[in-house]
Amino acid sequence: MPAITDNVQFNTIAREWRLKWDEKEEKLALTQVQEVLDSLGDALGKIKGAKSIQRVVCGGCHDYKVIVALPEKLFKKWEEDKFAPEETFLDAVKKIDGVSAVETQTYTLMDVRIKKAVEKRADPTDLPGSKKLYTLKQFSDFYGAQEAKRLWDKAGRQAAQAERAMNTNSAFVFIKPHAVTDAVKEVVKKGLEEKGIRIYKEGTLTSETIDKKKLIDQHYYAIASKATILKPKELNVPEDKFKEKFGLEWKEALDKGIVYNAMDACEKLGLDADGLDKLWGTTKKAGDMIKFGGGFYCGHLKVDGKDPIYAFNGFFMSMRAKYCAPGEKIHYYSVGWDATKLSWADFRGKVLGPTDPKEAPADSLRGVVLKDWEKLGLKAEPNVGDNGIHASASPFEALAERMNWMGAKAERDPFGKMMLDAGIKANTIKAWSVDPQVLTGGEEGKKGSLFDQLEDMDAADCLKKSKELSKINRPPPRERPGRKEKGAKGDLVKE
Repeated sequence: MPAITDNVQFNTIAREWRLKWDEKEEKLALTQVQEVLDSLGDALGKIKGAKSIQRVVCGGCHDYKVIVALPEKLFKKWEEDKFAPEETFLDAVKKIDGVSAVETQTYTLMDVRIKKAVEKRADPTDLPGSKKLYTLKQFSDFYGAQEAKRLWDKAGRQAAQAERAMNTNSAFVFIKPHAVTDAVKEVVKKGLEEKGIRIYKEGTLTSETIDKKKLIDQHYYAIASKATILKPKELNVPEDKFKEKFGLEWKEALDKGIVYNAMDACEKLGLDADGLDKLWGTTKKAGDMIKFGGGFYCGHLKVDGKDPIYAFNGFFMSMRAKYCAPGEKIHYYSVGWDATKLSWADFRGKVLGPTDPKEAPADSLRGVVLKDWEKLGLKAEPNVGDNGIHASASPFEALAERMNWMGAKAERDPFGKMMLDAGIKANTIKAWSVDPQVLTGGEEGKKGSLFDQLEDMDAADCLKKSKELSKINRPPPRERPGRKEKGAKGDLVKE
């Protein structure tokens, strides 16, 4: 093969005819040059062995080029024929008004060889969280050609699904009990769909189901755990603060059986949710209450004719009653949308609207419900607490809510599966679903709400942050004796 230097070889030689044209009279010069080239079609077709004949036109710099490429072995014969019909073309275009810089040039061509990266895919049979990738040859060496092809194709489909999932935000939305009317359902459905949000599933949960399964308690776990889910002996009560406030040792109060969660306090004192709420307010005004932390309160409750008791988070029972009173219900929607077209922050801020409906955009869901609340069949004007609609604050919170309200399993949920595939363990996902305090990675030892760390993040960013938090909060490994087993495929060299 001919070469200019040892490492610059070529197998094709090209002849270029070029010129400049101007734009006068609606680009008349360009039109006339093209007419000349078109008239030489037969002559160009007679160039023996031409690999390609290309025309290049630049509307910016006004270049016009004709490039004829031949194999190196045939080029010399064409050169002996004076590159016909070159002379005819050049003489004709030189006579056109508006054409200048008519030139020719000969140069070599050679395809550049690009080394393609060897494609690798994950093995669908590997455990979730595995980051190992294999070539098709490695699949074949281990499984045999037929099974390898099946698994290779399956791995490709899974990779495509994972990419789609990474660009999809999925949320849980529900209409709160005070706003569940057919008219509001229509507003929510239409409002979501008009913003390009797909509704995967919708349904209704009655107060009986919400009460029996303690769904609202799980939803507000940080508050409800002290009010309905856990018994006082299961709570981490700061004993020194309890004694300082009430003059009684915490253990002594437990031993005397005078400490109750809010639900049991209602039964003990013969009060309903509203009654306990009023008593809680009176107790707070009297200064007979202490705050141990966020959403963690204890009050010394006194009712005429009853022995005084201590109770936790008494305010929650009235919140709970809004969902659990006979006849109440929620209407929910499991939804998803393209994260590249609508960010999570805009979903909450513009589609749903801020917590206070008076601050919500007029065309947001909360804004519409506030504006038309009477027409939509609500009994009272929406406010900060009863603002019509709830929606998840992040992809992870949405997962937690689907697990709670819909009974979804993390391993079958798109975002849950992504977390498992990223190496975040199932028990971590379960523990995180109740919004625990976690190390945030900022100041040494500083903790904060798990949900707050992920708020308003799109799926990809939320997954990335979740992996970081999982690593930060991972307990130190325990050294255990044992041997490391190696599987046949695991011994393959992964190039």
